[in-house]
Amino acid sequence: MKDPQVISISGENADAVIAIWGQYVIDDNPDDSQAPLTTSPITVNMDLWDLTDNAAIALTGISMVYDSASKFWFIPCAAGTTLGDALTDRHKYVARVSDASGSGAGFMREFSLEEFAVDNGSFEQMLARLPYEVVIDTPQSYIVWYDEDSNIGDPLYAQFKAPAYEGGVGTTSATDATRVTHRGAIVPY
Repeated sequence: MKDPQVISISGENADAVIAIWGQYVIDDNPDDSQAPLTTSPITVNMDLWDLTDNAAIALTGISMVYDSASKFWFIPCAAGTTLGDALTDRHKYVARVSDASGSGAGFMREFSLEEFAVDNGSFEQMLARLPYEVVIDTPQSYIVWYDEDSNIGDPLYAQFKAPAYEGGVGTTSATDATRVTHRGAIVPY
C-alpha cells in the first residue's frame, strides 16, 4: 500500500492509542447473534507482521478498552506500552488481533488491522531544526547535519549528509560554501 494509515508512537503529536471501530469487534460464539462486544476491557494477543523487515512479531496480554461514548475500542500504542515498544519508526505493519485465553470476554472474533505505518515525526521538520555545516572536500563536498550546535565538526555526532553542488543544476561538487546552490539526496552519516 502506498499510503497506509500513519501512527506516531513518540515525538511531536504522538498517538496514545490505535482506535478500532466497535462494529469490528464482535462475539463469535455460534450460540449468540454475533453482536458487537462492549464488555471491557478485553485482553488480546496481537500477531504483527513487519512488512519492512518481512518479520513476525507476537505480542500477548494487551488490554483493549471500549469507550461507550465514541463506540471505539482503544489499544494503547504510545512509547512505553507493549505495542509501542514493539513498533519501529518508519516501518509498515499489518496485524491480526485475537482474544487471549482467559480474558473472560467470551468469544471475540479474530479481526485484522489493515496496513499501517509508524512515523514518529516529519523528517523534513526534524532536519530543519538540526545544525549543519558545509564541508568542502574533493572529489565531493557535503552538507553535514549534527545532533546539536556544540558538536558541529565532530564526525562522531554527525547525523546525515548530502552532496553539495554548485551551478544551479547538475552534479558539480561545490568548491566553496558560498557557491552551494543545491544538494543531492540526504543519507544517514
